[in-house]
Amino acid sequence: MQVKLDRDMIISELYELRAIVANMDVTSDESREAKTKIDAVIQLIALAPASDSNASFPKISVRGR
Repeated sequence: MQVKLDRDMIISELYELRAIVANMDVTSDESREAKTKIDAVIQLIALAPASDSNASFPKISVRGR
């Protein structure tokens, strides 16, 4: 089974999450690190190719730890 997710929906949800983190204590290292990681994920999703046939970009693979 393959699940297709709308890129714009995911980015919108991540921006909302980043706004929540931004309103937290901005002096904590955890808050700064969380914002940096969320920004990296947003950039990864935004720059990923829309088509799987585009071989010039690696496919995004999401794995749990």
